[in-house]
Amino acid sequence: MFVATEAEVADLIGKEVYFGEIDGKHSEVYGEIEEGEIEKVALDPETVATVSTVLGDTWSGYNPLNYVEEDE
Repeated sequence: MFVATEAEVADLIGKEVYFGEIDGKHSEVYGEIEEGEIEKVALDPETVATVSTVLGDTWSGYNPLNYVEEDE
């Protein structure tokens, strides 16, 4: 679970992400983010702001915005 604007999520669609071996050796997780893979959780902006002050932008798991493969 991560915090992002709708524009950030829309920009993420179609991009390659590489999470590395997130579940141990030989468990590489990577691929292209496709439409429908990211689900919006409807929270009011005040709640998002309050929780973000404590947890930052990544609340649980991995934030795909931090794992986008850069073009070479």
